[in-house]
Parts: sequence; structure tokens; C-alpha cells
Amino acid sequence: MQKCLPINFVTPKKFLLNGLLFGEQKSKTVFIFIHGLCGTIFSQINLVSELAKVGGAALTFNNRGSGIISKVKQLDIKNKKGYLSHIIGGAHENFTDCVDDIQGAIGFCVSKGFKKIFLVGHSTGCQKIVYYLSRIKNKNILGAVLLAP
Repeated sequence: MQKCLPINFVTPKKFLLNGLLFGEQKSKTVFIFIHGLCGTIFSQINLVSELAKVGGAALTFNNRGSGIISKVKQLDIKNKKGYLSHIIGGAHENFTDCVDDIQGAIGFCVSKGFKKIFLVGHSTGCQKIVYYLSRIKNKNILGAVLLAP
């Protein structure tokens, strides 16, 4: 397995999501892996590592369907702590939030200089990708791979 860098990024709706970036950060191509319902950044991690070898880099991240029940922070400067805490996971997921999660991952990749982006989904991640692509037109997305849809 390749070395990876732990990362986090903020979605357009200010949710703080964690992930792992594999491969060459100087590459122009990145695969963004979207896990299935109740999955995590470690779901299909060997596949993500192999994608980085093929394409140069690969990102996997915990979306709001991660785990059965977990927590995520949403940045909020009005709150004394600077954030709000939300219960998420497969048991509490609002499917349409995937647009914000995927857009956050894409924004992170673009900010790191990646120009060619491929979305790769497994299980429910496939439906999230199709839903995202039906809602958002993004010139940086060159394709999608749907595994076990």
C-alpha cells in the first residue's frame, strides 16, 4: 500500500470532513472515492491505493453516511466553540447531503492543483455520484466509475 496523507476539508455548507490522500500530490489527475452506506475512509482502501498508482493520486473521505452512528463538526463562528456538532452516519443520513460532501472533496482537490477528476463510487456511493452529476455541472469531472451499483 502506498503512503498517504491524512487530510480534512470544509464543504460549501461548512461541514468538516476527514480523509486520506494517496499518491502524488503533483499529479494533475485524482480519483475521488465515495464509499457506500455505513462505509468509512477505510472501506476499499486497497482499491483506493491502487487507483493512486494508476492515476497519480486518489482521495477517500468520510461522507455523512459514514459508520452507523457518528458525529461531524459544522463550522459556525456564531457558536462559542466555533462549531456545531451533528449526529450522522447511515442511521441518520440525509441522502441529498451527498452533493455538499462531494462538492467539498472536489473543491479540496481543485485547491491542491488537480485538474482531471474522476469520481469512483462503491455501492450507495454509486447513487451519490449519479445524483451529484445530475445536480452539478463541473468541468473538472472527466468521468465516473460505478462499482457494485
